[in-house]
Amino acid sequence: MEPASAWARIKHRVLSIRAGKRTLRDIVYPAYVRAYPFVFCMRSFRFDGKRYGYMFHPYGTTLVSERIVEVPIALEALRAHAGMRVLEVGNVLSHYAECSHSVLDKYEKADGCINEDILDYHPAQRFDFVVSVSTVEHIGWNEFEREPEKAVRALEHMKRLLAPGGSMLVTIPLGYNEYLDRYLRSDRCLFRKMSFLMRSSPRNQWVQVPAGVAFAAKYGSPYPFANGLVIGYATNEGAAGRG
Repeated sequence: MEPASAWARIKHRVLSIRAGKRTLRDIVYPAYVRAYPFVFCMRSFRFDGKRYGYMFHPYGTTLVSERIVEVPIALEALRAHAGMRVLEVGNVLSHYAECSHSVLDKYEKADGCINEDILDYHPAQRFDFVVSVSTVEHIGWNEFEREPEKAVRALEHMKRLLAPGGSMLVTIPLGYNEYLDRYLRSDRCLFRKMSFLMRSSPRNQWVQVPAGVAFAAKYGSPYPFANGLVIGYATNEGAAGRG
């Protein structure tokens, strides 16, 4: 057994010890997450000329994955569209903040969540803003019958759900879905703008990088989960108030 593997197994067993209804992890981990930015002097990152605070949150894999940067970016965009008609594809943001927007997620059962395939979703009204956080790469890729093109069709459908003048923000980890990666590099790509982040340290720090650097990133290597991330933007350029 390799030392790293042995240590991981020991840590898992220790943190799985129960104290009443909670495990030791339930008790210790939230305090560890709160202490993390102070212990490692890691508070914020710069993206597109603006400074964002990292998302230090005990939910899921936030501390060790791309969620630490993509959630703050998405929440800031969500705040900018407060009071507007908003759709989230993939139930992510409600785990980090109070949300009142519409949420579409084919599989996750949650209050107010619409369990429907994005391609079958045809609401009566269109939206001013559509947001999706690390969800599109799974569409057609992690399902029983793989349909690589389905992720692209999902993006196209999401754009059709925009009202005239509406906008869309989508985050996608690079290196996970090779078909989608090729699409993002092609002339077919519907995003009018793409910005890129890359993980730069074992502590899960991120920096903005050029496209060529980000597209060379490998999923799961050298760090867990995404090592490169694209934030794509699209708009419905029709005049607001029409059609």
